[in-house]
Amino acid sequence: MSKISKEAYEVYGKVYKIWKDSTGNASVGSKSDGKNPSPYPLAKRFIREIWKEVMEEKFPYEFVEVSGRRDTWTCYKNGKKYFHINPNKGWQDLNHSIGHLMAYKKYPRKRPHCAENAWLEVRGAELIVRKYLNK
Repeated sequence: MSKISKEAYEVYGKVYKIWKDSTGNASVGSKSDGKNPSPYPLAKRFIREIWKEVMEEKFPYEFVEVSGRRDTWTCYKNGKKYFHINPNKGWQDLNHSIGHLMAYKKYPRKRPHCAENAWLEVRGAELIVRKYLNK
């Protein structure tokens, strides 16, 4: 894991609290597998919405549903850009992944897990809880 600043650590605490208060589970990664699954149609809608809000453009990847141990992340094949979504990994993992992708594109000179990345995850978590969780 990359070094996290004190500011980023505090912001990630807000993300943790949002998940803990709304789902009872604040895990990301393998610890969250199977908890709070993100139904594929809702996951796609969330990604399009948060991307448009943050990046101010249409989401530039084609969606692909994956399963098992495969991660939610980008894939490039034959000159096309894909975004793999593993619904079983859950809302927290989906939000974490899209937060990293947006931060990478929006703040290319910043480190992963910087405060800006953390604030993107706060925005995503708030949106998920407000509009998509338990729908």
